[in-house]
Amino acid sequence: MSDLVWATLSAQQQAWLREAAEDSGYYQRKIWAEEEEKSFAAMKAAGVTIHTVDADAFRARTADLLKRYENGPAGDLMRKIRETK
Repeated sequence: MSDLVWATLSAQQQAWLREAAEDSGYYQRKIWAEEEEKSFAAMKAAGVTIHTVDADAFRARTADLLKRYENGPAGDLMRKIRETK
């Protein structure tokens, strides 16, 4: 929504939109997780071998790499990604 249109809304309307946006984000993540689970089950049933990553080990091994980029243009994006967890 443009700032111009946003400014025409009452404080109550803005609050409703913020709440709806937040709720829709939670709902989308819930549906995504459910569909992902179904997809993995279908792949396993079809005989596909699925390899999972140890996220903690991956983070530990890539920590130095991330440090090299944290002060550059990618740094802001990396921080935003971390904040969404």
